[in-house]
Amino acid sequence: TLAANGTYTVTVTDANGCQATATTDVVIYPLPVPVAGNNSPICAGFTLELTSGGGTSYSWSGPNGFTSALQNPTIADVTVAASGTYSVTVTDGNGCQATTTTVVTINPLPNATASSNSPQCLGATLNLTAGGGTGYVWSGPNGFTSNLQNPSIPNVTLAANGTYTVTVTDANGCEATTTTIVVINPLPTPTADSNSPVCAGSTLNLTAGGGTGYAW
Repeated sequence: TLAANGTYTVTVTDANGCQATATTDVVIYPLPVPVAGNNSPICAGFTLELTSGGGTSYSWSGPNGFTSALQNPTIADVTVAASGTYSVTVTDGNGCQATTTTVVTINPLPNATASSNSPQCLGATLNLTAGGGTGYVWSGPNGFTSNLQNPSIPNVTLAANGTYTVTVTDANGCEATTTTIVVINPLPTPTADSNSPVCAGSTLNLTAGGGTGYAW
């Protein structure tokens, strides 16, 4: 320990019983005081920043085979596999070493889902549905936006055709984005005619067009 610092004296006796004394000075260096930290918890896909101090050189190790000789290394586009305990060995100017740790938490992204009741016909109600989180932000064609999980668009027009995007946020503040494609079909252009006027007792012929099924 540091209490061993100081001057040591040895008295040497030879075979004749004669004695002489010598001294040596002992120096015990203190260990460095290492510090380590990180910017977690963060979401998967962000950049993990590890920080350390207390020495002149650094040796990191951690989950998923991570190693680094930088004082403050970073891991870009981090995955959940980076969660866990990171160790850093700090060496000072005297060559003395000490080790400390920091715990990293990487939260997974939410499992965002999006769908709709499409295809729908012009004038119907379009229902959009989303899941996987606690907060939702929709955007889509014709300037559509909504903060509802499951918004609806009544009396839908052909302008609602296209791709709708929803950003899902979970309880950890992590976000994921997904899309759903909406199809709005135009109404048919029906036609109706007959061979009237006809005389009583004749055959009346009704004709229709514009579709694939008819109900008179």
